[in-house]
Amino acid sequence: MASTTHPSAEALAAARHQFFEQRQTPGSLISPLIERSWQRSLKAGLTPEHCSREARLSQPEFRDIRERNHTLLDIARPQLESLFEQIQDTQCAVLLADQTGTILHGVGDAGFVPEARRVELMPGGVWSEGARGTNAIGTAASEGRSVVVHGQEHFLDQNGFLTCAAVPVFDPSGQVIGVLDISSDARHSQRHTMALVNLAVSMIENSLLERTCERAHLMYLHPHAHLLGGLYEGILAYDDSGHIIGANRWARQHLNLPDRSEQPLNLHNLFPRLTEPEAHASLVTHSGQTLHARHKAYRAPSSPTKTAPAPRPTPVPDPLAALESTDPGIDRLIRQARRIVGQGIPILLQGETGVGKDVWARALHQAGPGSGAMVAVNCAAIPESLIEAELFGYRPGAFTGADKAGSRGRILEADKGTLFLDEIGDMPTALQPRLLRVLQERQVIPVGGGQPIPVDFDLICATHTQLGEAVGQGLFRQDLYYRINGLTLNLPPLREREDIRSLIDRVLAELGGGTLSPASCTLLENHPWPGNLRQLHSVLRTARILCDPDQPIEPEHLSADFLAEARTAGPAEATGPALADWERQAINTALENSQGNVSAAARELNIDRTTLHRKLKHLSGHSQ
Repeated sequence: MASTTHPSAEALAAARHQFFEQRQTPGSLISPLIERSWQRSLKAGLTPEHCSREARLSQPEFRDIRERNHTLLDIARPQLESLFEQIQDTQCAVLLADQTGTILHGVGDAGFVPEARRVELMPGGVWSEGARGTNAIGTAASEGRSVVVHGQEHFLDQNGFLTCAAVPVFDPSGQVIGVLDISSDARHSQRHTMALVNLAVSMIENSLLERTCERAHLMYLHPHAHLLGGLYEGILAYDDSGHIIGANRWARQHLNLPDRSEQPLNLHNLFPRLTEPEAHASLVTHSGQTLHARHKAYRAPSSPTKTAPAPRPTPVPDPLAALESTDPGIDRLIRQARRIVGQGIPILLQGETGVGKDVWARALHQAGPGSGAMVAVNCAAIPESLIEAELFGYRPGAFTGADKAGSRGRILEADKGTLFLDEIGDMPTALQPRLLRVLQERQVIPVGGGQPIPVDFDLICATHTQLGEAVGQGLFRQDLYYRINGLTLNLPPLREREDIRSLIDRVLAELGGGTLSPASCTLLENHPWPGNLRQLHSVLRTARILCDPDQPIEPEHLSADFLAEARTAGPAEATGPALADWERQAINTALENSQGNVSAAARELNIDRTTLHRKLKHLSGHSQ
């Protein structure tokens, strides 16, 4: 178990001076674990001032690595969210990484997340020791044990404001497959953090074992009978021959097993007096230790005929996972949606034009249990004279020009599925009472009369206006507002999101790839984006067409209306001289990082060497 007693700031300062300046062993000033990690970090070629260039994944790489770890993510996600609920409002973040130190998922306090983002302590960031030196995630993966790294124990200077507690996640064979971490501001470290992380990891590992070894017999062990059934009981999974095919960390600890065993193990090797496992309530090991046991035998499902076993169904992908983001506000909305979807509660999506309300509606529908289709109705696009018949249907001959066969209407088409009412704020006031009646009574009366027809659907509404304000102004019925407003998801405009760079990478990947010059990147990241995600996609699609495939997107490839918006957005978004300043700053930083090596600087800037020489010549001419 890692200690939570931190060295004093003075001791750490002295240790860093001895190690980094004098190349001496710090001795008792730091723990042997931290010193070993510092040594490994130096051998990886790192310096305290700079991390590796491989310290962040591209969006396609990140999607691939999340897909490869989908089982771990599926099992660990509920534990992350439960753990965060216990410690939220303590300026912290809960993070899950894979065995390489790549952060797969995280949740955090809004006040701490911007600081974490500054050092890329967020999904997609690579926190292996080789990339970022000594840190809790990477060092826990390297050491295969629980680790606390506090303040200046971190190898990189930039991470000295953090205190982090991490625990490796082992698979049933004893291999490290992930790391669970709580990171916080070093000024607000918590005494019980490590205990909470260990408990969460135990539950993750037990779930992994039971899912991976679902066709095995299980033996539960503990030295004390009254602690069987608790979190610290050992679990062994074995087959009909007694061969061990999996064990959790507590079984390995109770039985003193290595984390990685090269030799196959058998129950009879562990318990020499064992006969039939299920007959034993207590077992004696080779060393004479007595362990109390309970058993859960696997019983194959009976089958009337000897047919080949049916293949296991392919796990259904989580539609809401496609909306996940490094923006804490978006992830909070997804967590809320996960709890609500499938519960029969109407969802109201509010946000500016272009923020993706239709994308969210499709994901919410796909995540629900309904077997029917999603029927979308744009209340602003249908003439007021036709919207009633469009929604509720009509009987044959109900009005002049009506179809002779009549019409079921869009609401009945959504039966057993989802009704998506887009721009609900533009629904005519006279029609709102009829919709309210359908939502209350769950039955539809077509235009022209007739018997009510039962209907069952999930309801999702969307609007670019704030309906609460419309209610106050008398433009929308208050009773209908409360009926459709089971959960309101306020989707933020793009200019307020913290994941703009990852969104740019995602859109470029969807368009077939591409890179940005430093100047274009700065322009895009600081743009006001009045058209939000829709505008972002349009701007990048046009730029990709105008740009040569092997060249980065430059400001000259961006559309004229985009650049006009940038000029009027304020000093921070202006083009012209300010754009040259940004480009000069980016180039100078790259040259400084590469110690004047033009080729290395060009690689960092994602441009070729000749382009960098041309820009240097151009910028030096402007500075004379």
